[in-house]
Amino acid sequence: MLRLRISTGVCQYSTAAQTSYHPEIYKDIITSGYSAVKNLLPEQCSNQQFVTDNDDDLEALARRFDGPVEFTFGYGSGVFDQAGYTKRAKPQIDMIHVVDDACNFHTTNLRQFGNHYSGLKYLGGAPTISAVQQWGGGVYFNPFVAMASGGKTHLLKYGVTTLESCLRDLCEWNSLYVAGRLQKPVKFLRQENKYIELVNQYNLKSALTLALLLAPAKFDEVKLYETITSVSYMGDPRMAIGGENPKKIQNIVNKQFTKFRHLYAPIMEHMVDGHTLVRTGGEVGRFEKKEFTPEYVSSLVQQLPIGFRRTLGVTSPSGAMEFALDKKRRSRLILAVRQTVRIPAAIQTLKGVLTAGITKSVKYAWEKNSKWRG
Repeated sequence: MLRLRISTGVCQYSTAAQTSYHPEIYKDIITSGYSAVKNLLPEQCSNQQFVTDNDDDLEALARRFDGPVEFTFGYGSGVFDQAGYTKRAKPQIDMIHVVDDACNFHTTNLRQFGNHYSGLKYLGGAPTISAVQQWGGGVYFNPFVAMASGGKTHLLKYGVTTLESCLRDLCEWNSLYVAGRLQKPVKFLRQENKYIELVNQYNLKSALTLALLLAPAKFDEVKLYETITSVSYMGDPRMAIGGENPKKIQNIVNKQFTKFRHLYAPIMEHMVDGHTLVRTGGEVGRFEKKEFTPEYVSSLVQQLPIGFRRTLGVTSPSGAMEFALDKKRRSRLILAVRQTVRIPAAIQTLKGVLTAGITKSVKYAWEKNSKWRG
């Protein structure tokens, strides 16, 4: 059981420069993955802290749940404004609870908010729900839930995942389901456990490393953040069948550019200080990759999450060098991402019919589709 409880403060964007990325902290995670998380020591990660216009409402909603929660984060258009929505549309607020014991949480939550659950609750209760939760990306969602807070009624979609599942994905990339969401700006709403924020710093570094391996010799920040954002959508069946806005990636980055810059600031500084990147100017930040020799590419790929390296077929230094010399290495990276994302994302989508029920599933799919089609 990983428990490290601290008090937290909310930091402004400008504090990102106060956070430095220390690669030595993550050496054991690179070689051993999740089993090394318990050896980490706490560190301030102010680059992951954001302030929104409705912090009080969001935090109050997150704390309405009596079930034991280790960590809660909010994301999406209901938390951060995005293109395709209007104030009048009032999109769902998306959040995910990370819990130590799924069955314990669902037992309490069924007593408190039994009406949030589909008919699955009648087929074994919390143990069945917890078992279904493990399928796919390891998250159980209750969508289109109306919850009152601060004299207002909010429409909420909340997910539940376990601490182990979350941390494994962050440091091994076994599904990129939760890790992919945390590679983009999110709002921390409850922080009882510091490990997630700390391990996510490695997840961010890995996402940036992957984006650099995919990027051309010269690029700007917008394209870099679009590449990072696209990772968790590669292989996602919703993108292929039109369930998501084809411009979603560009919309996210355009609306949240300053947040992405804040989020990745210490890691970009680490890359610049290490002469991996050279700033070449420009308002949005233009960069040039330097010294991307086969030896350096080999060292970069060996720093990627251990589960992803296995999918990529890089399990040794010699395998990393073989990859670095491969003219098709970019295609191999994209294929490995798709193989990581495809099956968990497909299962997660299909199990939504069980966890949300047919009516809510159809409503959710319709609203997701119609909001960008107009």
